[in-house]
Amino acid sequence: MTDHLAAVTAMLGPARNRYADPSAWDRLHAELGIQLPADYRFLVDAFAPAQINGHLYLHHPATERWNLGRQIQGQIRAWSEVPWDDLDLDADEDPRRVTAHSPLGADTPCLAYCSPLPHGAEDFENLRIRTGTLADAKVLYDHPEEDHWSPSNLWSRDRSWIVCTDYDLWATKVAGPVQLVEALLDDTEIEAVRLPWAT
Repeated sequence: MTDHLAAVTAMLGPARNRYADPSAWDRLHAELGIQLPADYRFLVDAFAPAQINGHLYLHHPATERWNLGRQIQGQIRAWSEVPWDDLDLDADEDPRRVTAHSPLGADTPCLAYCSPLPHGAEDFENLRIRTGTLADAKVLYDHPEEDHWSPSNLWSRDRSWIVCTDYDLWATKVAGPVQLVEALLDDTEIEAVRLPWAT
């Protein structure tokens, strides 16, 4: 099994740990009411604050600039101010259905895997995995860099849930906490069935 944390640190180089401060994490966790995953904290302590490859931003809870706590609270505030009920979203377009069951809501760190199949199944050696927040996920659908296909897999960094879908969105499987599964099954606007466990 791949050690993803080791792979990321090997790619980014030696850890600098310039602002590593356990008390800063304790304050942030108390403020948010949740505890962020240990591997995420390790990467933030090792390299933040930083912008990686123009896409991944690492904020740190102990810095004045690029402060993780302010960034999370700002996104929570912005998310809460969106007039969701006025947007006339279809049931499958409304991100609140998943964010309601994620520890950080819209700010939940996520990963998305884009299958090589829509690209002619030519490159299985260089897999494309994008990172961001759950709020960013909608832009990945019909994304021009993916020839307007959707991600095949979308999951939270803490691995509490995963969405597996055909790249053309004909069918989708969701695995996650009981509350999330029950909410999907009870939703009158989504056609959902419970699949038996395979043995």
